[in-house]
Amino acid sequence: MSELREMFRTIFRRHVAGVTVVTFTVDGELAGFTATSVISVAAAPPSIAFAVSRASGAGMAVAGTSEVIINFLDDASDEVATRFAMRGGDRFLPGSYDLTDDGVPYLPGASAWLRASIVARHDVADSVLIVGEVTEIKVTEGELAPLVYLDRQYRRLAPITTGE
Repeated sequence: MSELREMFRTIFRRHVAGVTVVTFTVDGELAGFTATSVISVAAAPPSIAFAVSRASGAGMAVAGTSEVIINFLDDASDEVATRFAMRGGDRFLPGSYDLTDDGVPYLPGASAWLRASIVARHDVADSVLIVGEVTEIKVTEGELAPLVYLDRQYRRLAPITTGE
């Protein structure tokens, strides 16, 4: 591995990232994966982006959908993040998810989720950057305790009380 690539990886291992699970359907089948690459792109219209390896099962699956739900995980959800990050196995355990009226899966235990229609896909090296326009948002009120990822481990922050 090149020195530049290793240094790049080291920097991003030290960069704190919020943990999300991206869920969707492909040909009527439920699909999803853990993502720490979700970013806000624009506020008007609300838009997001995330990256996924094209060669991964998740990358191949998300290529077949036109919309996703991004579930923002709280600090009690590290098991959920691990389950959606692993290859194989059943990600959608009974009682751990719900469906929108039109059949898109979401995680009701998430601290928030947003639904986005995919408006662009850009190949970047061995990944694809997916851009989505937000069409629906659900936020759970109360104390905020996000799950974060740092140095290859899920971490917890001190709880944050949200003000109205």
